[in-house]
Amino acid sequence: MSGGARNAIMAKARAMYGKRITPEQYQEMCACKSVNEVAAYLKNRTHFAPALAGIAEGNIHRGQLENLLRRSVFEDYSKLCRYLSDKGDKFFEQMIVEEQMEEILRMVLLLKANEADSYILDLPAYLLKSGEIDLMAVAKVRTLDQLIGVLNGTGYDKILKKFRSEDGQPVRYMECEHMFWADFFKRTFQIIQKNFAGAERQELMDVFKLRIELLNINQIIRSKIYFDMPGERIVNMLFSYYYRLTPKNLEEMIYAKNREQLHSVFSKTFYGKNGPEGDHFDYIEDLTNRIFYHSFRKHLHISSYASVTFFTYLSISKLELNNVINIIEGIRYQISEEEIKKMIIV
Repeated sequence: MSGGARNAIMAKARAMYGKRITPEQYQEMCACKSVNEVAAYLKNRTHFAPALAGIAEGNIHRGQLENLLRRSVFEDYSKLCRYLSDKGDKFFEQMIVEEQMEEILRMVLLLKANEADSYILDLPAYLLKSGEIDLMAVAKVRTLDQLIGVLNGTGYDKILKKFRSEDGQPVRYMECEHMFWADFFKRTFQIIQKNFAGAERQELMDVFKLRIELLNINQIIRSKIYFDMPGERIVNMLFSYYYRLTPKNLEEMIYAKNREQLHSVFSKTFYGKNGPEGDHFDYIEDLTNRIFYHSFRKHLHISSYASVTFFTYLSISKLELNNVINIIEGIRYQISEEEIKKMIIV
């Protein structure tokens, strides 16, 4: 990548971040009384205006609105990619790989529920001409074997073959999902190792390891608090990457005997020492998302590398998208304004 392209990506990403939804705007959206009112606000008051320019906000369906917002995030990705001259730059293609992988997992889940017919209803149109997976072919499958056939040669087929059942038992979805993500992270780290060097490689690895470590924390705490899952099973659901935690930290959390001991262990870790005081385990994903957001925002502002700026900006954009979707869903299901505000990550 040329120096001009690197500078352009960093400048563009930071400029787009500067147009993000503000805390005050989130407060105003939380006060809306209907999904249509949120749509009108997004169309007239936020950076999502171009994506919503052609809609009649008084008639838009919740699913249609969310798909248009997702498309807008994807278009931001496309704007950054225009500065790339190397079509074979695998790292910058990983967003497409991740989104298509999530679509495959969505089909696996629908097959498990015998609802594959509904897959096409939420299929993002913007992904149909991107990446290496034929998602229209995925939409037509009705069995796991058919899905394996469509994915032949992609690597995903090898994972799915492990979940074939001779006696008609449904796919063990959580295990399948874990294997997909483990494969994605493995491939991503291989790409980073191959394409980057020195401080840039280290910073990229750090931000990815932070993301993974927070996923591990979520998994441990949710598994113990909500499902009382045995430690031996939790171990198999984690990813073997470490950033601020040590293997010993994780082991002590996994095998903590009760909530009090778990909190005691967590409070002594880097995240416990640098986070808010008290037991926040009932809202653990809010806590880890806030850590994620503030850390990535710092990298976005101070990093000297286009790759880091690119990845952190898009990650923050997805968090913003989740904030908006949480507001839309909260209003749709008549959750109180105060409860919706608690779900907003800023």
